[in-house]
Order: sequence, then structure tokens, then C-alpha cells
Amino acid sequence: QIQALVAMVETMLRSVGVTSFSIEPGEVFDPNRMRGEGYEVSESDGVIRTTKRGYLIHGKVLREAGVILAESVERPDAA
Repeated sequence: QIQALVAMVETMLRSVGVTSFSIEPGEVFDPNRMRGEGYEVSESDGVIRTTKRGYLIHGKVLREAGVILAESVERPDAA
């Protein structure tokens, strides 16, 4: 029953122009579409994962997507 309720709410939101979006891993951080919610050490750059979907209303950001960002590791020079 909860799934049916969620589907009904999503349909209603779409009918008034609200859509959701998420961010793909590796995307460059865009403060207009994303809200950083933490860091994790990673060898990759940019976004590691999405924690919360973002929402648009008629193409404008209603809520930014929450993301975890990569924190690079300082490596000592091999001397």
C-alpha cells in the first residue's frame, strides 16, 4: 500500500511540473544542482554518490541533490 501511495504522490507532483533527478558518480560538483553532505577518501574525483534526490519544478531547482564528494589523498613523493 505504501508503494501505491508513493506512486500516486509522484504522479501528482509530475502533473504540477515537479521532477526528480540524481547525480552520477564522477560528475563535477555543481553548487547550483548539488549540496555537499560529506567527504570520503577516494582516488576518483568529483561526486562519489547521491544521498538524496534533487527536485526540479518546471526545470528550475527546487531542492539540490545531496552528494558525497571525493576527498583526495595526499601521497608522499617517491624520492
